Amino acid sequence: MDDELMALADVEAVTALKKSSIYARVSARTFPQPTKIGSATRWLACTRFR
Repeated sequence: MDDELMALADVEAVTALKKSSIYARVSARTFPQPTKIGSATRWLACTRFR
C-alpha cells in the first residue's frame, strides 16, 4: 500500500542512518521531510531515501 507510514526505526533500518544523521539531512533539505501525526513523526513508505 502506497500510503503506509514508516516510523523512524524503520527509516533507520532502510537507510542504515542513525536518528541524528536523518534529522541533519532533513534540516539540510537533502532527505525527505517527515509528516507529523499528533506527536508522532512518520515518513511515507513509498518515499525513496537516498
